[in-house]
Amino acid sequence: MDPKLISYQKLVLELIDVFDDITFCYLPRDENQMADALATLASMIRLNKREDMKPIQISIYEAPAYCYNIIEEEEKDDYPWYHNILRYVKNREYPDQATENDKRTLRRLASNYVLDGEILYKRRKDQGIDVIGPISPKASNGH
Repeated sequence: MDPKLISYQKLVLELIDVFDDITFCYLPRDENQMADALATLASMIRLNKREDMKPIQISIYEAPAYCYNIIEEEEKDDYPWYHNILRYVKNREYPDQATENDKRTLRRLASNYVLDGEILYKRRKDQGIDVIGPISPKASNGH
């Protein structure tokens, strides 16, 4: 055993009695990414031993979570992803159920966009802009 891990092993053995149910599983190092991420997360939290530690629920998906989030958002309504940004830039309106944090985030996101007529543009750091959404009327070449 790695000498650096001896003190951790001792601590784990002392903590076993604190848990109602505990299971240990060996994972080869190359399959240990989740354990490394959890260890990093755990090192950021300060706990008093008398406090109840709430369990962390983890789900494993076949695709990255942000893909699921986008799909769920699209299924929720028939609006494009930029609808709330456009609505805020155009009318300074927030979504109906927006929390204060949602409103702050929307203001921050909207600051990167500019509206010209009905066309929403995204500002870029190089001073260029990207067109967001449909352009109307279409150009003479049909695009």
